[in-house]
Amino acid sequence: MNYKILAAVCTIPFGVIAANADTITYSGSIATWTVATTGAYDIAAWGAAGGPGYTPGYGGTGAVAGGVFDLTAGQTLDIVAGGQGGSGYIPGAFSGGGGGGSFVWVVGSSQPLVVAGGGGGGGYFSVSGDQGQLGTSGSTQGGLFGGIAGTGGSGGSGGTDVYGGGGGGGWSGSGGNANNAYLGDGGGGFGGQGALAFTGGIGSGDNIDGNPSYNNDGGFGGGGGGAWQGGGGGGGYSGGAGGDGVNSLGGGGGGSFVDASGSDIFFSNDYGSGGNGWVEITTAGAVPDATSTLALLTASVFGLMLLRRRQAAAL
Repeated sequence: MNYKILAAVCTIPFGVIAANADTITYSGSIATWTVATTGAYDIAAWGAAGGPGYTPGYGGTGAVAGGVFDLTAGQTLDIVAGGQGGSGYIPGAFSGGGGGGSFVWVVGSSQPLVVAGGGGGGGYFSVSGDQGQLGTSGSTQGGLFGGIAGTGGSGGSGGTDVYGGGGGGGWSGSGGNANNAYLGDGGGGFGGQGALAFTGGIGSGDNIDGNPSYNNDGGFGGGGGGAWQGGGGGGGYSGGAGGDGVNSLGGGGGGSFVDASGSDIFFSNDYGSGGNGWVEITTAGAVPDATSTLALLTASVFGLMLLRRRQAAAL
């Protein structure tokens, strides 16, 4: 018997597909990803960090969230990889913009699969933004003039004073503007957009001195715009609150979410992004399609026929 041929036939990986990972990085727009093979997929998202304030108050890191989902070949996912909030380290001295959340959803669905909240923007004076949150609600850094965190998918509200940060956008609603939102020294930030737009809110330091490289805007993914002193709220499933400008507080973090249809669900702040967010999709047990299965079966049958011919010739 020719054991080399038998070994080759027996080791054909019938019905097995190796794990394959795709990483979707920040682009500033909504990306699409089509499911090639029916099966289980591990989807993990990292929210973006908030931008630093002038002194600096550091931007909060984004949250991490994910789970395993059964997907069908041909389904299309829309994906937002959140952008880091703009820096307040610009002429005039400002706070940081809120980080954008990272979102994954099936096209046409009213509910996302995975959302990882973005971090809040740092305040002007050494008060850091909050981290992306592990629950669905956004957070607030408090203060007499801080905004109210979003809940149930809503956006966070902006700071209530003239120097407050803009609120972060949520899955079903946009963040609110600060009480005195305008561009320039002394201005408040504008709220980040939710509801499938996800545009970051404009910061009051945007394009200051006519220089387009200067901005403390919120990051794509619903980050709230930074203000003269209060940080912008992070985007997420629910938006973070805009920071109290009078007390130079950072913005609140955006909320996170994983749909209950998933398994092995997890949330973490331990490995959050200090920059832009991203999304990873990994096959966790994909089922081969009919074409690949037929090809493997044909190869197996052909190998066995070849083995029998070799055996007959040896007699």
